[in-house]
Amino acid sequence: MHEFSIANPIVKKVLSLAKEKNARKIKTVDISVGELILLGAEEEFRFWLKELLCKEEISKNARIKLNIVKAKVKCRNCKYEGGLKITHEHNHSHPLFLCPSCKDSNIDIKEGRDCILKRVEVEI
Repeated sequence: MHEFSIANPIVKKVLSLAKEKNARKIKTVDISVGELILLGAEEEFRFWLKELLCKEEISKNARIKLNIVKAKVKCRNCKYEGGLKITHEHNHSHPLFLCPSCKDSNIDIKEGRDCILKRVEVEI
C-alpha cells in the first residue's frame, strides 16, 4: 500500500495540471523516484499510477516514465561520498543506512530520497 499512498497525490497533481491547461489528453507523465523512497516494487508503483490514471478519460492512455535516482551520501565520519548499499539485515521493514566505507550510520543523504513529478505532456 506504500506505493498507492505515493501514487495517489501524484495522479491528483497531474489531473489538476491538465485541468489548469484545459488539456484534452494527458500523453506522458515523467516522474523521478529516489531509491530511498523504498518502493518495494517499481512495477507495483507503476501499476497504481496506471490504475488511477485510467479512471479518467483524459489520462487513460497516458504513458508513464519512471526514472529511479540512486542514493548518494556523504559520511560525517570518514568523509566518503558516493553510492549507498541499502541493507535490511537488522529489520526488514526499516532498512539500515550505513556508510559503505566505514559502516558508520552518521551520514548525510545527498540524493535519492525525493519523488518528483518532472513533466506532464498534454494535448491541448
